[in-house]
Amino acid sequence: MLLTAGTIALLYGIIEGPVAGWSSRQVLGSLVLAVVLLGAFPWYELRRRHPMLDPRLFRLAGVRVGMTGIFAQFFALFGLFYINAQYLQDVKGYSPLLSGVAILPLAGVMAYASARSMRLAARMGERTTIVLGLLCVTVGLALMSFATATTPYAVYGLLLALAGSGCGLALPPLSGMIVHALPPTHAGVSSGLNSTVRELGSAVGVAVLGTILTAQFARHLPAALRDVPGAKGQAVRQSITAALSSAAGAPGPGIRTHLLNATRDAFTSGTSIGLRVGAAVLLITAAAVACQPPGGQKREVKLRRPHDPAM
Repeated sequence: MLLTAGTIALLYGIIEGPVAGWSSRQVLGSLVLAVVLLGAFPWYELRRRHPMLDPRLFRLAGVRVGMTGIFAQFFALFGLFYINAQYLQDVKGYSPLLSGVAILPLAGVMAYASARSMRLAARMGERTTIVLGLLCVTVGLALMSFATATTPYAVYGLLLALAGSGCGLALPPLSGMIVHALPPTHAGVSSGLNSTVRELGSAVGVAVLGTILTAQFARHLPAALRDVPGAKGQAVRQSITAALSSAAGAPGPGIRTHLLNATRDAFTSGTSIGLRVGAAVLLITAAAVACQPPGGQKREVKLRRPHDPAM
């Protein structure tokens, strides 16, 4: 409950920050509550006879590196998913169906690379394979941050494929590091950690990159749209779809075209910052993995048997 409640409070604070203001009571209160609850979680677990998640696990380098890498991958990947759908539909003008087809290079190459990742890791080493994968995603996101309404899909699709190849290369050995670092008595814990950190990375990635996108988008909207009052104005500042709809109703074809183009430019200014933040997180993670000493995950740590909810 502490971990779940703390995560919800954190996500709420991040998402509501640009809307209610970072100094508002609800945002500050939510973030403070998140710090308290998430800080109380390891304190509580350390005092339980059968902890569901023993904080001592994080002394194991394999667990630490594996969870950090998976979190960073899903942080960036799901942030990209959130941005990508709006970019393809509202900036490029694709239909929902075509937008789904357009992301196939990422999914297809990810599946191909994932199936061959462990064989590559056996030849090159897990750490080298993980770093290579993280760098591929980093470069893909960094280059995608320069995409505009006029970027050819052929270029954008290649960058999606590059990001997908990196995810496929890095995720299997990262998951394997967690499994191999834990004793057989903690097999269920390793599976749970893999699933939990993926969900957490996905949620935080969408919240953080979505918040950055919303703040930058509102800041760069043309004044005619940014200063629309009331609930309609709030919707315009938070959604490119609402902003485009409002711009389409402007009088005169010249003004209408200007507002539509300016709205799309405001959105891509937000995506550029968001994707660069995701790339920076991955680059820092790649550096941390590269600096991890070989064999560090073999350190012996005294663990308590995890709690079995069925008992």
